[in-house]
Amino acid sequence: MAKRKCDPRLGEVGLSPEVRTCIDSLVELFPMTPYPERITVKGGEIWDEGQIVNAALVNRSWLEVTSDVWDELLCGLLLCFMDEDAIAYFLPGMLRVALIGNPSGWISATLDLLMMHDDERRRNLLGHFNPAQLACIVEARRLIRLAEGQPDEE
Repeated sequence: MAKRKCDPRLGEVGLSPEVRTCIDSLVELFPMTPYPERITVKGGEIWDEGQIVNAALVNRSWLEVTSDVWDELLCGLLLCFMDEDAIAYFLPGMLRVALIGNPSGWISATLDLLMMHDDERRRNLLGHFNPAQLACIVEARRLIRLAEGQPDEE
């Protein structure tokens, strides 16, 4: 089966210098290890959805997770089964895949949900990151929205 253009394993051919710089920053600023201790929320592994999340992400680097995997998890709304530390760990991977190209739009929609609402979970999630990482997240989201023709938000 042919790999899709948006598969991060294909490389980043044809990306703008601005997007390449952002992807390089993600790789530089966000550690690959250690992996999160938990992938699912406490007790989430007993549900079928939690088992799907665990099977897709356990012992995997955020850099290894492809667009197809994110589509499966996000279109099934399985992010709600993920532990907060796991979401923080895998967020740069979601951003990277979306920057390379995620035609389904599930990653972008999920990022909007994570980043736009001012609720406790968002504050807790953003509390995992240092200022340089937060700046990189904001820039990645700006570039993703720009690629989708969405207005730039402050």
